[in-house]
Amino acid sequence: MDSAAHDWRRYAWMLVLAYALVYLLPLGVRPVMIPDEARYAEIPREMITSGDWITPRLNGLRYFEKPVLGYWVTAISMSLFGENAFAMRLPSALAAGLSALAVFLLLRRFGRGPRTALSGAMVYLGMLGVFLIATLNILDTVFSFLLTAAFTAFYFSHREQNRRLRVLYLLLLGVFCGAAFLSKGFLAFVLLGLVIVPFVIREGRWRELFSRGWVPLLAAGAVVAPWALLVNQAQPVYWHYFFWEEHIRRFMSASAQHSEPFWYYLLYLPLMAMPWIGLLPAAVAGLAAKYTSQDTRSLARYAGFWLLLPLLFFSISRGKLPTYILPCLAPLAVLIALGVESVLRHGRERLFRLGCWLGIVFYAALLLLIRYLKAGPVVWLALMPALGSGLVWLAC
Repeated sequence: MDSAAHDWRRYAWMLVLAYALVYLLPLGVRPVMIPDEARYAEIPREMITSGDWITPRLNGLRYFEKPVLGYWVTAISMSLFGENAFAMRLPSALAAGLSALAVFLLLRRFGRGPRTALSGAMVYLGMLGVFLIATLNILDTVFSFLLTAAFTAFYFSHREQNRRLRVLYLLLLGVFCGAAFLSKGFLAFVLLGLVIVPFVIREGRWRELFSRGWVPLLAAGAVVAPWALLVNQAQPVYWHYFFWEEHIRRFMSASAQHSEPFWYYLLYLPLMAMPWIGLLPAAVAGLAAKYTSQDTRSLARYAGFWLLLPLLFFSISRGKLPTYILPCLAPLAVLIALGVESVLRHGRERLFRLGCWLGIVFYAALLLLIRYLKAGPVVWLALMPALGSGLVWLAC
């Protein structure tokens, strides 16, 4: 991808085509998974048939585990494309593509230009965890996109010198934050605050939390308030149940659902980042080198906060699932793209080639595992796009 003989736009169109072939076209091939996909399709279907878009219901019973935005986008997709597997998975796949676009925009503006930006988007879409989650009808991909967009908008505002543009980016931060809240609740505010506040303090700009912080908070409140008031009027017990049962107890309770040890994500993050986790040594070497520019160091420092603090938060939480750390994969893609670009720019290709070979070995081992398990055609259809995407990215 670093050859001057090729126009980066050509690779961009190749990436768009690969995304359509890998993520979008196979969405309707696999049968619906029970119970999760079936549940998150039935709730929007009941919204469509009942006409009640305020209170989520499952089999006619009130369902208060999540807010409403994820159900809305699935219901809209099903209204447009019918009640089928493709329609119910489409919002999740589109969210993955939009997350890659946010990574691209962030790296193009503050990284080393369009080639590095394109590499970051390719790394993100080529991650095994991103593909497997984004081709399922679950709420995590939409939530992850909204968080990624919010983190991107914040960094644009942090680096912007023009006052009007800075306010615009802060408003976008608030809009995405409010939408993320409507997708998965108070976790949106927790994760954004957990990253942004320490980062701003680290940068010596803590006063801006008071002078500018009200702008995104006001925008987020404007996004959340209409539905929050309507659901409170229709279901007065909603907020008590949602706050205490779905947030406090799930985070702290010793009997929390999906309880796992602290080190759980140390095993799953490398697996979800395959095949690109093999490039991490090269990325670290590139980011730590003395020749790395100040702009690259600044963005890498922000991406480090964005990756590590949410990962620590999810590790402390008692309830754990691999899908919870999907928002951590976008900053990891940013770090890998920045570091590898720095390594290749200065002719240190050995670590890069080693990482590529590790990725190829991983996919070869996965193919052998599928054959050993004598997996049926459904499993092959589910995993072949991920295998193909990894090999395409490595070839580029």
